[in-house]
Amino acid sequence: MCFWSLILITRRFLMSFKMCLVIILSLTACMANLTAEADLSNLSQKVTFQNQAQAQKDIQNQTQQAKEEVQKSLVPDAIFIVNETKKAINFIKNGQMAEALSAVENATGKSDVLLARHPENALLPVDFAIKVIDSAPVELNKINGIEKLIKKNIDYKNYPVSRALLNFLCSEIDVVTYCLPLAYYPEALKKAARLLELKQASEASLVLDIALNTLVEMHQTFPIPTIKVITLLTTAEDILEKENDKENALKLVNEAKFELKRSIELGYLEKDEKYRALNEELTDLENKINKNQKSTSSFRSLKEKFRDFLKILSKPKSASRCLNE
Repeated sequence: MCFWSLILITRRFLMSFKMCLVIILSLTACMANLTAEADLSNLSQKVTFQNQAQAQKDIQNQTQQAKEEVQKSLVPDAIFIVNETKKAINFIKNGQMAEALSAVENATGKSDVLLARHPENALLPVDFAIKVIDSAPVELNKINGIEKLIKKNIDYKNYPVSRALLNFLCSEIDVVTYCLPLAYYPEALKKAARLLELKQASEASLVLDIALNTLVEMHQTFPIPTIKVITLLTTAEDILEKENDKENALKLVNEAKFELKRSIELGYLEKDEKYRALNEELTDLENKINKNQKSTSSFRSLKEKFRDFLKILSKPKSASRCLNE
């Protein structure tokens, strides 16, 4: 009896041991899967963080580049004219008519020099302002919602609200260059000088104030979604070449497609044949990555095209020029 009891106990022990072993092996496999998933998740988060940091750096670089370019375009003689105009206005306020006339004459002399160098209708840069505005929603449905609100307010001629709402559809580096208009400014200076000679100080000051208000604003817009597309493609190419990380490369290319669509929804690009061609090229790139085909030339071609778009989109424009187009 004891013998059979011993066998039964042994059998139960072995069965329990097997069950424990199965449980341990299952837990080990599960932990391994969880670790692998965590590693992939961490890698994906790392790539996302690196890309966001790089995008921010690229936006800063583009801002700095725009600043350097506009600084080079400033015309010292035109800046001198504006400064002398401001001095003349201050002299008039303080009752210093002789000094005011001298400042206006100095400005007039420089304007004659500029007229000899430039066409009569030239716009000469004298100052600038740069700001980064990134207030647009990421979600396309929210962008469309704001667009509907703007249209509704325009229908009711509620233009102040429409203008305010437009700020929520901005994702751009905005460069404003203030330009002296040679077509008008020199004549205004001569008129102010004549009025000062006639002791008509307040009229002269008004003419000079109006002259300052004729400075033309030229706007350059660098869309942030377009900058992000270039960053995303650069990062995708980099991790594909260095780490052969197809999964994250595909995610980044897909994000680039989304930013392209976002550029359309925010009005920076038109939904035309060029857009469709770019979208198709991005899809072809995804297929190449999936099939392990060489994609260097595709990355290069796409980045060049988006850089070209950025150049076209950032050409200086004034409100009056837009009305005449």
